[in-house]
Amino acid sequence: MSNDFKIVVFASGRGGNFDNLAKAQIQNKYVITKLIVDRDCLAVQKAKKRNIDCVLLDRKSSSFNQDIMSAVDDDTNLIVLAGYLSILDEAFCEKWKGKIINIHPSLLPKYGGEGMYGLNVHKAVMANKEKYSGCSVHYVDTGVDTGKVIASEKVKVDYTKDALYLSQCVYEKESTLLIKAINMIKSKHNG
Repeated sequence: MSNDFKIVVFASGRGGNFDNLAKAQIQNKYVITKLIVDRDCLAVQKAKKRNIDCVLLDRKSSSFNQDIMSAVDDDTNLIVLAGYLSILDEAFCEKWKGKIINIHPSLLPKYGGEGMYGLNVHKAVMANKEKYSGCSVHYVDTGVDTGKVIASEKVKVDYTKDALYLSQCVYEKESTLLIKAINMIKSKHNG
């Protein structure tokens, strides 16, 4: 077990990407050691179902940033933000620099930053009549969605449908893109 590529996943919602990552662990030779959530959410139930340790941190607590810092084990190889909505503080980002990635539902650098999550992104894409949307996996830095993009996947926008439909099309690409990015990082780590 000591040679495993250890991943901690952070989530705030339904846990779909977390669950897809958990299903792919054996095939892709990594292990999710822990799920960290900042609110009670469906991801917690998915972690319990898969016997993955889960830590629920109170995002409104004055010790929230310190609690996150101590919740991640020092032997963690990668932190994956999969639908995680809280902003990580600068000290945490610096400690784990180059070891935190995020999946974002747009082709970054477009439609990133504060307030750009969920349907907000897809509505903005459609309001601006973009031909393509998609998803991006990027390294996390001290900005919001400003880190170096590792990989992205395009989705053609269908204007006969709504933003919810676009979000579903983008979501379908997210888990495979996330696994691809993890494998790219893992190969550098093992190389």
